[in-house]
Amino acid sequence: MGRLWRVVGGDKGGLLVRDGRELTSAEKAERLAKQSIVEEVEIAGPRLCYRICRGTGPETGWVSMKLKDKHLLVPADTRETGKRFSAETPLPELLCVQPSVKHGTERGALATLDELEQKAWAQVKETNSSMNSGKEALEDKMVRFKSTVQDLLHVAWKRENRKRVVLFLAKLLEFCSKNNWTRAAQILCHQLCLVSWASSMVDVEYYPFRDDAETNPMVLLCGFGGSHLDDLQPAIEQWTKRGAAVLAFGPALVGREDMLERIYEKLMEVLGGHPVILHFFSDGGFGMARSLLGMWNESWQHGQTRQSPAETIKCIISDGAGLLPHETTYIEDIQGGKGEPTTTTNTALAFFTGCGLNMLMTFGACQAFHEEPANSFGKTLIAWSNSGDLAHELTSAPRGPLASLAAIWCSPMLIVASRGDKVVPLERSLLLESWLRNLPTRQSLQEGKERDETRLYTLILEKALHCRAMATHAEEYWEAVDNLLAAGGVSCSG
Repeated sequence: MGRLWRVVGGDKGGLLVRDGRELTSAEKAERLAKQSIVEEVEIAGPRLCYRICRGTGPETGWVSMKLKDKHLLVPADTRETGKRFSAETPLPELLCVQPSVKHGTERGALATLDELEQKAWAQVKETNSSMNSGKEALEDKMVRFKSTVQDLLHVAWKRENRKRVVLFLAKLLEFCSKNNWTRAAQILCHQLCLVSWASSMVDVEYYPFRDDAETNPMVLLCGFGGSHLDDLQPAIEQWTKRGAAVLAFGPALVGREDMLERIYEKLMEVLGGHPVILHFFSDGGFGMARSLLGMWNESWQHGQTRQSPAETIKCIISDGAGLLPHETTYIEDIQGGKGEPTTTTNTALAFFTGCGLNMLMTFGACQAFHEEPANSFGKTLIAWSNSGDLAHELTSAPRGPLASLAAIWCSPMLIVASRGDKVVPLERSLLLESWLRNLPTRQSLQEGKERDETRLYTLILEKALHCRAMATHAEEYWEAVDNLLAAGGVSCSG
């Protein structure tokens, strides 16, 4: 079988397909739709002869692989980071998350990537040359520069643009930092922090069911803060090997609501009568999962879906997540599910340092934090944290409902934690375990019974790093997961 390619071009109706390799050959009546997967039959220079595998369009034909500096097709077995899927893992469907006016993410018609990069360079230099031109004039230039940076990151919603945008902004940040252009550097640092909640940004991958067996589960796989889908690959491979379908995503902050709606839409489309397993990592994944479950629960309560989340979710795996002390007692109605903002500036600094470093390293900007541009990012982040704004960015982020989803949290649940976790200390994971164990429904399961019947399990490891046990302690980890599936009555065909 030839190499597989994913169509990423053709924004206006799909790629033009011709009968032959020559650009003068006859055009096909139908176009090859975006996100289609095609098999390579032959490559002749910039032209590809394909056979369609998934998607819509002519069964076979010739297409251009590139238009000027824009790729129209990319390898289907490789993410934008260069990470390739294992041969055993089915190729995912990449769900397109669209910006919307509803959630304030639509930015209108944008310039090309080349034009936006040139504009950003010109604006940052113009800003520096106008330092003595008056406060209002300088502020206006800063606002316009910030808007251009946001436009660039908006373009990075498309996977094929992402690495280039991140590397460009990181280099621009290094330039501003070294020249002591503090305001411009802080704008760049701030915007990179906002998107670094999920290095794969708004990407959502769907791995279909291996067969038609209704016993196979649908897994909702929510990554940790700062994670890329690459970081979830060990879990994706394990779940798909077991025959499960997987919806994999990170806890994005920018585009979060658009992303949640797209995930929920796909979940309802493919769920049918399949059981659901919720598998989340760290506080970021926990918060994203809570937001998604809140959306599902509200839809069910309003009669918009027949599937009750409390009845459909059969098992939950919490890896490296925990509760803050105030979250065990807060009243959701007062704070809208967010709790008291007690996170310190130090916590915020550590969080965004970790997220930013992971994003820069994921895209190959540096290999370590002491290298550039990571060093400039860190220096700017520390300066920004002294203003107090950094802590606000972390505490104001949505964490989703908690107590109102108590019926869901009473599903059989596995809590994975480590004494070696420096990000979410063991004590916080145990606080979550205690809160779950004391839920009234779990307590009722235990009444009059000597043996623990709360269906709450823990796997405490000694030296596993934060959210890495699925790969570094795979045997113990997945044995505990399989035991949980058995307790929840979930069977897989894989």
